[in-house]
Amino acid sequence: MAEAGSANVRITADDSQAKRTVSGFFAFLKKSSTVATGIASGLSSTMEALLL
Repeated sequence: MAEAGSANVRITADDSQAKRTVSGFFAFLKKSSTVATGIASGLSSTMEALLL
């Protein structure tokens, strides 16, 4: 709530787009970490096989 002269003014904002953007970003990070884990696991297995 803000005061403008003698009037009280309520300013609201629709933050649904920001929430979707943040949610999408975290979903991207989760997928990226899953892919990175798979790649690291594959490289580890390959290195282990080469060393044996």
